[in-house]
Amino acid sequence: MALDGGKFIKILIFCVAALILKAGLQSSRDWYDPYNDLHPRASALFVFGDSLADAGNNNFVNASIEARADFAPYGQSFFQKPTGRFSDGRTLFDFVASGLGLPFPAPWFQPKVYLDISHGANFASAGSGLLDSTLQHLNVIPFERQVKEFRNFFHMLRNDSGYSAEYFLSNAVLAINVGANDIVGNYMVNESLQATVGPQLFVESLLKAYEDYMLRLYQTGGRKFVVFGISPLGCSPGMRFLGLSRWKGECDQIVNALFQQFNSGLQKIVFDLNKNLEGGVFIYVNNYDFILNILDNGKALGFSETVSACCGDGPYNGRVGCGLDPGCSICKDPREYVYWDRFHPTERVQWMVAEEVLGGDSSFVSPMNLRGLIHYTKPTPSPIDPLFTE
Repeated sequence: MALDGGKFIKILIFCVAALILKAGLQSSRDWYDPYNDLHPRASALFVFGDSLADAGNNNFVNASIEARADFAPYGQSFFQKPTGRFSDGRTLFDFVASGLGLPFPAPWFQPKVYLDISHGANFASAGSGLLDSTLQHLNVIPFERQVKEFRNFFHMLRNDSGYSAEYFLSNAVLAINVGANDIVGNYMVNESLQATVGPQLFVESLLKAYEDYMLRLYQTGGRKFVVFGISPLGCSPGMRFLGLSRWKGECDQIVNALFQQFNSGLQKIVFDLNKNLEGGVFIYVNNYDFILNILDNGKALGFSETVSACCGDGPYNGRVGCGLDPGCSICKDPREYVYWDRFHPTERVQWMVAEEVLGGDSSFVSPMNLRGLIHYTKPTPSPIDPLFTE
């Protein structure tokens, strides 16, 4: 029976994608040598989360313009064009990939025929949250769907590549940055929710969802995790503008207190998962204190501006998103600024964070840094390991 044109094209695209995956994984297998004790490396990097991690996925899902960065001047410092990253150049996950000797993880939601996922993929979506309801009016990709798509990757890998999916994923790094949008873009703007659910209970519900998702990623095959705490977003130019009448241009202390509560609970979850999951190793990134130190000591670190954004409009350049208004201004040198737009740090700051993730001490990343994680193999079955005991 003859195929109609539409079905033929779909089958052809699927076959081409499978061939690309198989060829790429063969290259990955040749490049990655798990028995090389002198230079152990990650097989791949998979990225999940929100706008700090999005590498352009929202370009391909009909997301609102407010949740996209596919227009100038985004990307100008490195790519010389917008890519969908909320940065003047690379994100910290791009720098992490480079530090692991890997290419930048490609956006998973781009057309699969163009997608090389042999060294990982980026599932993140600007505006995404742990709750499906978070910022869904912007048509973003909720975290639950990102986790499901990772499982789809696992099945594609196992069924179509002729490669051991379990083995490949056990040597991959899974990086996660999520939670801020649930607090700022959901709870803090929803008076009816605040009237029925207290802030502590709401944060606890987020943490329960977070733990469940990490367990699902572990059950799919992930074994090495980098989990980012939320930065002090209450000090960002956008939050300074929104809280102008109450906080007089200072940091929003209520929002930051909720982030600190969230981070404290997340750190405990990471500790418990390390104790209880066989073969799983989770590291926690203290993003909050690191960014706060940059804000408090910016001049000594070489930043001329720690309060206002390089690109934007209004007080602190925090009224509208970069490039969204004809009146938007842009600084001459983003490297002198902590913030690129009203909510996101400059490429320089993201590089600084990535350097600490890769090689920082336990005050920033614990129980080990990412280079330590690549070298470390948790005993299986796991006895009591002093690295994960108090």
